[in-house]
Amino acid sequence: PAVISAMSVGSHAVHVSHPGLEPWSGDVTVSEDARSWLTVSLVPPDETTRSPFTWVAGGVGLASILVGAVLGGLALSSHERFVSLEAQQAAFAMGMGPAPSGSLADLRDQQMTLSTAADALFAIGGAALIGAIVLFFSTEETHARRSEGTFSEGER
Repeated sequence: PAVISAMSVGSHAVHVSHPGLEPWSGDVTVSEDARSWLTVSLVPPDETTRSPFTWVAGGVGLASILVGAVLGGLALSSHERFVSLEAQQAAFAMGMGPAPSGSLADLRDQQMTLSTAADALFAIGGAALIGAIVLFFSTEETHARRSEGTFSEGER
């Protein structure tokens, strides 16, 4: 609250602001020998919210892609072991090197399982991220509020 006693007669531009609140601006006309009242209510700035499912879908998408990348790395490692064992078996068959241990079929099955799981997780992660992007833009809600001011003359 403020009382301003020495205002000149006529029209005045008024601007009221406070940190963290929406400012208000307006014109007031002060009359001679009349008491004038200006009441201003400042409000917090607009607030934008989104559906919580946006963040859930985004988290699922990122986690799926991360786990898919780990499984893809394991599938590549399994493939490298397969190629190495295949080369060892070929060398042993030609009489060079020791007898290899392990099964090509087991390594191939492991590689296929890991590759299939990684591909599925990449697909799930991509779909979840696309869903999160759609939700991000389609569920946006803005709660708009404006500061208000009223001007009156006479007794209060």
